[in-house]
Amino acid sequence: MTTQTRAKGGQALTAAIDAATDEFGPTMTTPQFASLAHVTDRTIHAWRSKGVGPTPWKVASRWHYSTADVVRFVHGAK
Repeated sequence: MTTQTRAKGGQALTAAIDAATDEFGPTMTTPQFASLAHVTDRTIHAWRSKGVGPTPWKVASRWHYSTADVVRFVHGAK
């Protein structure tokens, strides 16, 4: 991979993070993560219980994720 290719990949990731942040805000919930990753909420729950994916935190009864971390995970998982 050339430096130029890496730079374009980095720009694409930055654009994806910006777009997701515009749509979801700086954090997202489990259903939003599932929607972005094209999986079910159950899959997100399974990943979380196995320690797969971005680190969540719980507010009241809802799990939250950093939008930027979710986008990085989804782009890295493909």
